[in-house]
Amino acid sequence: EEEDEEDEEEEEDEEEDQYRFQTQEAEMLEQLQELHRQLASRRAFRKQQQQARQSTTSSNDESGKVIVCAVHKPVCLEKPHGVDAYTYRVSHGGLTSAVESLERCGTRVRWVSWPGHVDATSREGVRQRLDEEHNTRPVFLERDLAAVFYERFCHGTLWPLFHCIPSPGLSFDGASSSSSSPLVQLSQRRTPG
Repeated sequence: EEEDEEDEEEEEDEEEDQYRFQTQEAEMLEQLQELHRQLASRRAFRKQQQQARQSTTSSNDESGKVIVCAVHKPVCLEKPHGVDAYTYRVSHGGLTSAVESLERCGTRVRWVSWPGHVDATSREGVRQRLDEEHNTRPVFLERDLAAVFYERFCHGTLWPLFHCIPSPGLSFDGASSSSSSPLVQLSQRRTPG
């Protein structure tokens, strides 16, 4: 009988130990689940903060950026007679000065302009140098097309239009729907990149 009692006590002790173990295990699992919830909540909060910072940064980046498309270029290219290389000289006109003041205030500026006549064999080198050193994307035009564009279209149409100067008919000589017209050729031009 004593053995039976001892066996019963041992069984009871084992059952109590098992119950305590199961209870502790359940408590630990609850704590672990709570820690997982807290971790998920903190990760979600951190992700929201990062997204908010990124959206603020990207909207600031866009608001501080100006693209200047102009015939007046920020850099003058010259190729002295008998010399193979172009020289690059910074322009000092009114538009360039105004844009430089924006840059000094932290505005990012990108120029798109006609650099003047550049022979076909030199265009890639000129494009690379203007892009890297002067933040300018050149648009190369042949001399006759550039003359039509600048003298007739810019001066004869755009300048009066944007300066509210009435011009009789605002016509563009030589502009027709013909595919050979200089204006049609210009509008179909694409610059690489």
